[in-house]
Amino acid sequence: MAALQTGWKDDGDVVLQYLIEGYFDMYGSGVTAFNAVERVRAFFGMGLALAAFEEGSENRLANVFGPPSQKLLIHRITADGSLVHDASFSAAPEVSAVTERISVIDVVDPTVLKWIVEEQIFGALKDDGRNDQVRRAAAWHFDSYASANELLSFVQAMTVVEILLGEQEADGSLGLTKLLANRCAYFLGETPEERKSLLNNFQDIYRIRSKIVHTGKSRLSENDRTMLHGLRRICRR
Repeated sequence: MAALQTGWKDDGDVVLQYLIEGYFDMYGSGVTAFNAVERVRAFFGMGLALAAFEEGSENRLANVFGPPSQKLLIHRITADGSLVHDASFSAAPEVSAVTERISVIDVVDPTVLKWIVEEQIFGALKDDGRNDQVRRAAAWHFDSYASANELLSFVQAMTVVEILLGEQEADGSLGLTKLLANRCAYFLGETPEERKSLLNNFQDIYRIRSKIVHTGKSRLSENDRTMLHGLRRICRR
């Protein structure tokens, strides 16, 4: 497999291209297609986390007719190295809905955006065996914006933190909530006061996640939504 690539056109459009080995059917139902879509989700999820992209408001027409279907175009590399269009398949509706709402941040110098995309985003998503964890977290981050269900979005956003901070050698004397809260506070907090605030806030946020998963909490309150926004700020850091 090769890394993600971009093509920067003269008219300002950006073409996202990913080279991947495997067989694609016309329905996009195989493992290779799943892996390709995961890379797309991770790309946009990482862009949202780094504030290279931003989520805009939903298109009103999409509420009536559904989001425009985004297609993935499959090209086959021939023996002489040229690309031949081989197939295409539609992304899932929830993926199309988010990508339709995402726009590139308004930067003064387009070269800054190009650097963010090519160095920071692609650098974190290289297929070199060391970035699988980051890619999975970025894909879950994208998914947290894709769901129309706030409860599911909350769990998906928390999963991002668990993927990044919940593994490796863990102190058996600590519960998962305190373990994640401590790691979050000491990774992100720059001052004792900020660490203390992160520690307390994260534990409150995680309690909401536990209520959703373990007690079947049916809706988010306004305070819960504030916590969801706080959780997403943690994911972006």
